Amino acid sequence: MDDSKKRGAAEELVYRLSHDLRAPMRAISSASSWIVEDLGEDLPDAVKSSAEILTGAVQRMQHMLDGLLELSRVGAVELDKDFSAAEVIRAIAIDKATVNVDGDARLAGAATAFEAAARKIIDNAVVHHDEGEATVDVEITTDETSALVVFADDGPGIDAYARENAKALFYSIFGAGHPTHVGVGISLAEAYARAHGGDLELHARRPRGTEVRLRWAKAKG
Repeated sequence: MDDSKKRGAAEELVYRLSHDLRAPMRAISSASSWIVEDLGEDLPDAVKSSAEILTGAVQRMQHMLDGLLELSRVGAVELDKDFSAAEVIRAIAIDKATVNVDGDARLAGAATAFEAAARKIIDNAVVHHDEGEATVDVEITTDETSALVVFADDGPGIDAYARENAKALFYSIFGAGHPTHVGVGISLAEAYARAHGGDLELHARRPRGTEVRLRWAKAKG
């Protein structure tokens, strides 16, 4: 079996698992809610605490499955299309984020794929911001074949260990117990970039902040 067929089989397996596991996850979540509702004020504190832990675990699993499901679809690339990188980024609306864009380039592929990657990078800046609203300055430059889109935030920055592991699927500085921050955003952004002839790098800024460098194929012509 060649590499493309292996990748196709792996993506299909990930898709099926992430899709089919949703039903039992919903059943567990519903059963936990029903127990709490049925017992009401008679619910012992120990049972209530256990139900809260179960609900958080199910919520985390659902976010992980969402990430896997999206990851399985990244390979569907439409390089015959093109779009304006600046227009896509300016159209992204994220709470607690001010995004400034300088430069532009026509990129190859579907705008929805680039939008998903950019949104995850900006979301990540907001999640890790220490206080107030995050500011993300985006600079777009090009060379002969690709565009470099640099997202520079004003957050607390990234240490060497986090920078080394940030692109690993399910790595999160919040740990394995957080119900929503499950560590799929940067992994997915990199997957989108690689599917479009690019890559993703993270760098610490001085005196503070993180810089995400997203490279993407330019549109032909």
